[in-house]
Amino acid sequence: SESLWLQPAGGVLVLKMKGAILLLSTALSIGASRGRHATARAGALESDVRVAGGMGSRTGRREGLGGSNGGYLSCPDGAHKAVRKVDIVIPTFERDLCSTMVQAKSLGQFVDRGAFGKVIYVWASITTPFEEFRDDYNDIQTHLNGLPSEFYSIHEFFAKVAEHDASTGASSIAPRILAEINNHTETEPYEGLNGWQLQQIVKLEASKLVFSEYYLVLDAKNWLMEPLALADILDECNRSLYAPYNGALPRDHRFWFEASKKALGVQVNEDGVQGGVPLSITPITIHTQTAVEMINLLHTRGSSVTEAIDHGATEFMLYMSFLLSDESRRARVSAVSPRAVRSTTLWKNSLESLLKSGEALDKMEAHFRGEEEPQVSGSRSRFCAWGNCKFVSLQSGVTKMIQDLGGEAETLGHELMSFVHRRLNISTVRDVCVEHHNSIAHLPKSLESPIQSYFNTERAPQSVLILQLENRVRGHVPYANRVNRVYAERHELMRFKNSSEFMDDAFERYPPYWAKVQVMVEESLRAKEDFIVMLDSDAVVSDHAYRFDQLRLFDDPNVLLAAAADPYWNAYPLRMTLNAGVVVARNNDEGKALLREWLGLYEKNQHGAKVWKRDVARNVWSCDGCSWGGPMYEQGSLNQLFHADGQKRIAGAEMLLLGNPHLESAYFVNHYMGSPWDKRVETLQGILTKYGAPLDDSEAKAWVKARKTELEAKTLAAADAQPA
Repeated sequence: SESLWLQPAGGVLVLKMKGAILLLSTALSIGASRGRHATARAGALESDVRVAGGMGSRTGRREGLGGSNGGYLSCPDGAHKAVRKVDIVIPTFERDLCSTMVQAKSLGQFVDRGAFGKVIYVWASITTPFEEFRDDYNDIQTHLNGLPSEFYSIHEFFAKVAEHDASTGASSIAPRILAEINNHTETEPYEGLNGWQLQQIVKLEASKLVFSEYYLVLDAKNWLMEPLALADILDECNRSLYAPYNGALPRDHRFWFEASKKALGVQVNEDGVQGGVPLSITPITIHTQTAVEMINLLHTRGSSVTEAIDHGATEFMLYMSFLLSDESRRARVSAVSPRAVRSTTLWKNSLESLLKSGEALDKMEAHFRGEEEPQVSGSRSRFCAWGNCKFVSLQSGVTKMIQDLGGEAETLGHELMSFVHRRLNISTVRDVCVEHHNSIAHLPKSLESPIQSYFNTERAPQSVLILQLENRVRGHVPYANRVNRVYAERHELMRFKNSSEFMDDAFERYPPYWAKVQVMVEESLRAKEDFIVMLDSDAVVSDHAYRFDQLRLFDDPNVLLAAAADPYWNAYPLRMTLNAGVVVARNNDEGKALLREWLGLYEKNQHGAKVWKRDVARNVWSCDGCSWGGPMYEQGSLNQLFHADGQKRIAGAEMLLLGNPHLESAYFVNHYMGSPWDKRVETLQGILTKYGAPLDDSEAKAWVKARKTELEAKTLAAADAQPA
C-alpha cells in the first residue's frame, strides 16, 4: 500500500516509529543490493539525507499527489523515503577543456552544497593521455569553489568498473575496453567507436562508481546560470523528474528509442506513459540501481552497452526504455514534469535571429534574474521556450565564436559571453581557460574551434573537382548548387559542376543511388584534379574557410576515400556506418581503382538477379525486397568495403564534419537529409547572403522550371525509344 507522510505547514515531518524503522531498512536494503556499496549506502543515514515530503522539498503540493486532503502527500509504494546527496557525472576530453573550465565555475557558484555531493569527471579520451591535463584538473578544482570532485582517466575509470563487476559477479565490458586501450593507445577502443559513443558508455557505467541513489549527468557544454536545488531534479517523493518532449519524438530520437528497446528486448506502451517519453538529453538524472540493472539485462542477453550503442541505441534511450518497460519501476523512481530542470540550447543561427530581434539577451537576463516565472509547456518565450531552464548549452557554432584566443570576438559571441561573464563573475572566458597556462603546449590547440583540428592548413593546396548530382528537382536545389559554386570560386585550384554540366545519362543506366558512383568513375577518368568530391543535392559546404584537400584524414597516404559517419536513424546494422551523401576521393590510380571496385558491387551484389528495375515510362527505379541502405544500395556497398577494408583505404569522418544534418548549425559540410523543404531554402539563402551572393527567387524558380522540362523531355524520348 501507499505510505502517507504528514507535512504540516511548519515544514516539520512527523513520522510514526514504524515509519522510521521502515526508512532505515529501506536504506539498508538499497545498499545491500549494491554489493560492496552496502556500507556506504547505510552510511547515508549518517550524512546529509533528504526525506520525502519533508524539509528541503518544494513548498506546496505536487500535482496529482495529495489533492485537497489538508496536506497529506501520497507517494508510490517503494519510492525512496530518503536520499543522500546526489553526485554529478561529467565526461570530458581535450576539445571540451575550455567549456569544462567555465562549467566548473558555474557549478561552484550555483550548486546547492546541501543537496549535491561530489562531481565525478571522466577523461573520455584515449587519443590524448589524461596525464597531460592533470594540471588543468587543479584549475577545475579551484573553479568548483570547494565542491568535492574526483577525476578519472579512461584507464582508471574502467579499472574501477572492472573492480565493481568482479565484486558483484556481474559480466563486464571493462576488461575488453581496457585491453583495447592498452593495445591501441593511439586509436579508439573499438574500430569505429567514436568519442560521442565512448562518452555514452561512461555515462551509464558511472552507475558503478557513485554511491548516491541518483546521479545527475551533464555534458561539458551545460553551463549552470542560476541556483540548482534538489527540488529541480527530484519530486516530493524523491523520484527523478524528467522533462517531456515538446510534441512527438524527433526522427533521430525515435530511431534511438526503437534501437534501444530492441537491444533490451522490451516493449513500452507509450500511450500508458503519463507525460510521454522523457527528454533524452542532458541534464538528466539517473537512478543508480536502475542503470546497473539495465546493464545487467544487456549482459544476460549476450550483449553490452557497447554493442547496443554500436547498433544505434543511445545511453539515455537505453535507460528510458528499461525504465518505462516496467510500470512499477517507473512509478517508484521517475516522474515526467514540465518543472524538470532543462538546458536551453543555443544554436548559432537561432541565436543570431534572436539577437537581431533585440529580445535574446533581455529574455536571458530577465529569466536568470528571476524576474520571469520558469517557462512551462505551452509558453512560447523566444528564450527558454518551455520547461525549467537553468542551464545554457552551447552548440558548435556558438562555441566557435566564443573560443577566440586573439583579436575581437564576433559580435554575436561577444554579446553572448558578456551575459555569461555577468552571471559567473568572470572577466572573460579567455581568463578562465588560459590563466597560468600560457606555457602549456596543448592548451591553445584544445581551445581552437573544433573544426580547425580536422584540417592540415600547412599542407599545400591541391586541385579539387566538386560534383553535385540529382535527378529530382526540388526548390532548394538551385540554392545548394549556388552555395557550392560560390565555395569553389572562392578557392584556387577548385571547380564545381552540377547535373546540367556533365553527362547525366547515368540515370538511364543506373538507379540514382548508383548513378553518382558511375559519374565519379567517369569524371575521375577525364578530370585532372587531385581530388573528386560528390555531394547529394541536399549537401552544401556551409563554412567556406576550409578545403577538402586539406582534411587531416588524407595526411595518411593510404587513405583513398572519406565519408561521414551516418546518423543513427539511417544506421545499417554494422559497427560504424558511413553515409554516402558526401564522398571525398583521391583521384590517383589507387583512388580510381577503388571507385571502380565500389561501382562493381552494383552487379556483384545482385548475383545476376537484376533486382533493380527501371520503369522507363515514369523514369522510376525500384528494388524489390531491398532493405534501405543495404548492400543493394551504394551506401550499403560502401560500408561493405569499409568494414572489410584491411588496407584502411576508407576513412570515416565525424558526422558533424562532413554530414551535419542540422539546419540550425553550420560546421564544414551540412547534409540536410530529412529536413523540411521550405526550411532548406531559408537556410541556404542565409549562407549565400553571408558570403555576399544571394540568389534571386525568380532566378531559382526559372532554373527549376528549365530543369524539369529537360528531364521530362528525356523521359519521353526514352519511352518512345522502347519497342512497342
